[in-house]
Amino acid sequence: MEIGGAAPRRTGGRGLSCTRCGHRGHTVDRCWRGPSGSSEGRQSTASAPQVSPHQPHPEPPVDHLYTSVCFPNFSPHFQYKALVDSGAAGSFMDHGLAKRLGIPLVQLDHPFPVHALDSRPLGSGQVGEVTVPLVMQTWGGHVERLSLFIIDSPAFPVVLGIPWLATHNPQISWRQRALTGWSRECSGRCIGVSIGATTVESPDQVSTVHIPSEYADLAIAFSKTKATQLPPHRQGDCAINLQADAVLPRSHVYPLSQEETVAMDTYVTESLRQGYIRPSKSPVSSSFFFVKKKEGGLRPCIDYRGLNAITVGFSYPLPLIATAVESFHGARFFTKLDLRSAYNLVRIREGDEWKTAFSTTSGHYEYLVMPYGLKNAP
Repeated sequence: MEIGGAAPRRTGGRGLSCTRCGHRGHTVDRCWRGPSGSSEGRQSTASAPQVSPHQPHPEPPVDHLYTSVCFPNFSPHFQYKALVDSGAAGSFMDHGLAKRLGIPLVQLDHPFPVHALDSRPLGSGQVGEVTVPLVMQTWGGHVERLSLFIIDSPAFPVVLGIPWLATHNPQISWRQRALTGWSRECSGRCIGVSIGATTVESPDQVSTVHIPSEYADLAIAFSKTKATQLPPHRQGDCAINLQADAVLPRSHVYPLSQEETVAMDTYVTESLRQGYIRPSKSPVSSSFFFVKKKEGGLRPCIDYRGLNAITVGFSYPLPLIATAVESFHGARFFTKLDLRSAYNLVRIREGDEWKTAFSTTSGHYEYLVMPYGLKNAP
């Protein structure tokens, strides 16, 4: 797919003449008439595919490289097939899809022609519109903002071309016809957690909060970057003591919706990158699911009921609320501290990580930090 500039001349060999049949457009080694002038085709010694006079263009190959994309601001619950095309000079969206999703379009000041590699015009042959900047999410929690040129392409609703490939440099398995990974640049730029999607936070690039000089020594305590790093082991690590001779739980994988699947991939990718989880070979398996947050978004949860049933509980009682409130009597000033990513600041006791293992449709993992739902956890 070529865009911009003048369309190349469609010669197609029409300036050539066949010395056997006298017709223009092909040479003798590609003539469909036999040596005697009959219409029986002669097998060519060339390796290129043969084209009959009734089939001016060969059929496109059946296999293509696709990836699934969604546009959360316009259609968060639906995914669309995107063609990853290393021969496309730009990235495009079908006009019909843009209309169905209600995506605003902007008129180009200077429309340009668009052609296939064989010089045929695509659709009307002109690109005159482009989408407003869109948030597009693809495989592995990859989120980006981009604009797509509008063309008539119902067969390929979205086309991601050379500029997109050059920007993200994804890992591609040509044997599987699939994207298998993202570049190192994407790990810090595009692969993160969308706002309200999960409870894992991505670190700020630059802090814009002004801290008074008298509190400068406390800046590290409020650092979001530090809060999104794997903490060290401490005396208060979360311990999981199991009952003797207990049967280890083995749960099944819960089915997830499309929205939940995207959120799960995002959560797992971000948690692996930050070191909160790791791949596991544990014999324990607990189920992974989501619950809705009040403000929207999804909270990842693990069904630890089976693990909790065989965990030895703490013997000391929790403090009573009334007793805690009485301790405030006579006070005039109160301080409330809300810890950032509080559960992620507590490590699982070394050697107990395998007990937290959970299963998803993408793999088997275990926590290095304290997850929600564990018995004896705060």
